[in-house]
Amino acid sequence: MSDLDRLESLAGLTQQVDADAGGAAPGAPGAQAAPEAPDADQSAKEWGMLMFTVGGMLQMVAPDLKAVYTEDRCFEWGRCADLVAQKRGWNAPTNSPELALLASTVGFVIPSVMMVRQRVQQAKALEGTLLGRIVNWWRSRKGKKVAAEAKPRDEGQGAQVVEQ
Repeated sequence: MSDLDRLESLAGLTQQVDADAGGAAPGAPGAQAAPEAPDADQSAKEWGMLMFTVGGMLQMVAPDLKAVYTEDRCFEWGRCADLVAQKRGWNAPTNSPELALLASTVGFVIPSVMMVRQRVQQAKALEGTLLGRIVNWWRSRKGKKVAAEAKPRDEGQGAQVVEQ
């Protein structure tokens, strides 16, 4: 497609937009904003989804943040982020699958860590239960293992010195 064909297709598009906008002048700001709006909104939604995902992860730790990370506020943040991204020439967040992987992984890690911590605390509180005894055994086992590993090293180093 030649440059002239592209210009003619753009002219047809602007005439259609002018007709839809009620006859706005070709140089008016409203005439060119309409074709870009769907693309800009989509990009803003993508950036906003990034913030919405981050908010969802933070809500696992602090549920009170739900009022902060609303869809509307994240979309507004996405509009601002999109303007900066266009200015800097950055890709949209959908071009970075690593971010999606990180976000979904954190969605598993945070609840798992919190649940394990809670179970350990419950076990400490219930010393007489089976789970409490297992936790105490594990802690004492780790301590004995560290002491046992340190002892042969000290003896072995002394034996080497004597042999030399």
